[in-house]
Amino acid sequence: MTVPAAKKLNQLLFDGNPFEKANDRAPEFIDEGWASYPEVLDTTIDVLKPKVIVEIGTWLGQSTFNMLERALSHDPEASIICVDTWLGSPEHWFNPAWKAGLRLENGRPNIYPIFVDNVRAKGFEDYIVPLSMTSLQAAKLLKEINLSPDLIYLDGAHDKDEVLSDIENYWPFLSASGCMVGDDFCDEWPGVVEAVHKFKKDRTDLDFQHARDKFVFYKL
Repeated sequence: MTVPAAKKLNQLLFDGNPFEKANDRAPEFIDEGWASYPEVLDTTIDVLKPKVIVEIGTWLGQSTFNMLERALSHDPEASIICVDTWLGSPEHWFNPAWKAGLRLENGRPNIYPIFVDNVRAKGFEDYIVPLSMTSLQAAKLLKEINLSPDLIYLDGAHDKDEVLSDIENYWPFLSASGCMVGDDFCDEWPGVVEAVHKFKKDRTDLDFQHARDKFVFYKL
């Protein structure tokens, strides 16, 4: 039996399981939602049967676990690389309804330990790679290891420039016939919509689809 790509990458980057020594207590799973219309990703995964997924914007991991469980039903070695600062974004800081979710301690969000607990509670340590850095930094790292994911899911930044940067930085990594899916492609997030239309304009290397609140690029 071969080893999941995530386990190999965790060994390379962290010299082993990065979730192993989180704490001695039994992990508690905390679900705050944030996995809108997972059926869109389910359908995409059923078509692609991806071995490697890259997710930009993870939070506590609900979409991560949904995708991984679906992918594992097709390939027992499926893996997800999670890219997130786990520090929140401007909309969290300035939206009173969301700010509590940052769990501020001494002026700093305290989200990552909850994500770690969730991974351990699910038993997915060998199938998830946590990259606690900006998407740009992660793109440079993944370029160094010649990663070629089958599916890239973007759910990080929401302003036009950052979304466009994420699309442009990660599109070259996508495997031939792979798929990029992005969240919040809707009127409530005009920056996402503008970035998507700017990127796809006059391109001949992708097939664009719109499903619920997500944009879908299939690589041709």
